[in-house]
Amino acid sequence: MKQRKNTIAMVCTLACANTALYGLPYMKNQFYNILLEVLNLTHTQLSTLFSIYGSICMAAYLLGGLLTDMFSVKKIMISALVLSGALHLYVVSVPGYPGLCIVFGLLAVTSVLMFYPASMKTLTYLGGKSKKGEVFGTYIAIIDILGMVIVGAGLLILMLTKENGLIYKTILILYGLLHFIAAFMIYKLFHEPEKTKEEDQIKWSEVMKIFTNRKVWGVIIIIFCNYLMMAAMTYIIPYLSDVCKIGEQEILIISILRINILAIVASYFAGKLADKIGSAIKLMEITFLMSAVLIIGLLARPYMAVSNLLIVVLVLVITFVITSAKSVNLVTISEIGIPQKYMGTAIGVVSFVGYSPDAFFYSVAGISIDTYQINGYQIIFAIFLICAIAGLIASRILVKSKGNQE
Repeated sequence: MKQRKNTIAMVCTLACANTALYGLPYMKNQFYNILLEVLNLTHTQLSTLFSIYGSICMAAYLLGGLLTDMFSVKKIMISALVLSGALHLYVVSVPGYPGLCIVFGLLAVTSVLMFYPASMKTLTYLGGKSKKGEVFGTYIAIIDILGMVIVGAGLLILMLTKENGLIYKTILILYGLLHFIAAFMIYKLFHEPEKTKEEDQIKWSEVMKIFTNRKVWGVIIIIFCNYLMMAAMTYIIPYLSDVCKIGEQEILIISILRINILAIVASYFAGKLADKIGSAIKLMEITFLMSAVLIIGLLARPYMAVSNLLIVVLVLVITFVITSAKSVNLVTISEIGIPQKYMGTAIGVVSFVGYSPDAFFYSVAGISIDTYQINGYQIIFAIFLICAIAGLIASRILVKSKGNQE
């Protein structure tokens, strides 16, 4: 019972740490215009900051995995939180553009090079053999809840004061303090598993095998497809507006349901379900199949009479399905026989390729819509369908491989 309470406390702490570390870079999602005004930047300058962050993040996935397997994950996470917390509080003072470039570069180091693989490896350890789904699902759900609370605080200040500067400083101070609270909690709560001398030694020949492991590449395909499908659903809001002609108020309600409520419920539900059926890979297979069937409904819309209500229901169900998959997709790595001491490297390799749609998909989608207008959305949905089928095939192969081993 005591161990379970400690696990829950650690999952909550890691979720708080994640929310804090990605605070400033992800403020663009809700407070883009406020960042422009308070930091006195042009769109090009602000976009450049996010490009600096994103570019370093891509390289950091690979290097961070190796770093995690070589050093203490506890020390890495605490160091990342202290440095990032100081950076968030520094940005409250509104530094100049050159200073911001350095800050965003360092935030990529703290969040992705240091914290991300270390925290994923820790969650895998905390989940043990039978609770990984629940641990990851709960982790994602708490992150969504915390994000909603902080955004809500910002919106409340906006309604009460209309002062963008106050919103900016309040949110950054909240993020900054959350860093140090999380660092202290990790220091107090987390006890790294003891390693034997043999376990402590990293064999580079074994590390290199991860890069050529077929099962690792199967997981990469699964995560790549799921992540690209999530990216494709980013365009569902303009689709509902441009194609279905749904009003702004209705779209706002749909957005809240999709991004906040459904995400929280789906994450927790998926974690529980993955543990119940005994395999996150099997759950991914089911979600890919469901996604492929459901997206056909959107692809068929131009050729048959479909009510907007049915389209909205379809969109919400698709969101629930792919969000469920995303919350447990990294659990799949623990099901392909990778030793725990190389888990950080495996997570780094999988994340580097699996999350690469960030580097190209949004440009492809934007060009498709600008060039082909309504048909551009059909192209995006077709890409979604192709990914669902590819993910289904990859997960089926891994499920069969796992079954043969057992």
